[in-house]
Amino acid sequence: MLYLQENLRQQTLASIFGTSQPTISRAINNVLNILDIVLPPPPRPKDLMSQRLYVLDGTLVPCWW
Repeated sequence: MLYLQENLRQQTLASIFGTSQPTISRAINNVLNILDIVLPPPPRPKDLMSQRLYVLDGTLVPCWW
């Protein structure tokens, strides 16, 4: 969940948790697969009301320091 919340690189998460990047990658894939099962699909654009303002969030934007 830290990956989704903070957009940290997998290598950084591996260092934090004392494991390898491939292990982090598998864990992230497992969480994403579970979320895909339990969360409802997002509404289709044609199903949204045209006179309302919608805020979309959750786009991962890579950033480097």
